[in-house]
Amino acid sequence: MKFRTLTVLFALALTPVASGAAPLDPGAKMAFLGVHFIDMSTEGALNGVRPDEVARERLSEDYIRERLTDQGFEVVSTAAIDAEIDKVTNPARCNGCDLAFGRQLGARYVIMSEVNKVSNLIQSVNIQVRDVETGQQVKGMVVDIRGNTDEAWLRGLRYVLDRHVFVD
Repeated sequence: MKFRTLTVLFALALTPVASGAAPLDPGAKMAFLGVHFIDMSTEGALNGVRPDEVARERLSEDYIRERLTDQGFEVVSTAAIDAEIDKVTNPARCNGCDLAFGRQLGARYVIMSEVNKVSNLIQSVNIQVRDVETGQQVKGMVVDIRGNTDEAWLRGLRYVLDRHVFVD
């Protein structure tokens, strides 16, 4: 009996939990810091930046902004601090600079996204929403996608937004 209980507890401890228990405040101000593309593939190391992937970053950013607006959030302009944001390699991994940016912009939440390319077939899409006051991640998830196409990237973004960010 003890073995079975320990096995169940161990399995529960290893089960991934997506952030997203509390609903986001309707109409809240969101500082969207963009989509950061991380190319860890051999292709990227050998051939450098691909124009279609740069275009996909822009497409993804437009999609996320549109979805946030459609859900009733106010996406604040980052124009006042774009020069500061440009100095940061990745706002999702900057030791709290994202929260400082959110405070500067008067936002309730800060939202960032990453696409990590392992190969032309395997990539992951990450969206994080953090509460500017507490610094806690309040929503978000990482999903793996297959394919390096507009459709694949948007499908990954849509999955995270619909199933983990915009749910109560």
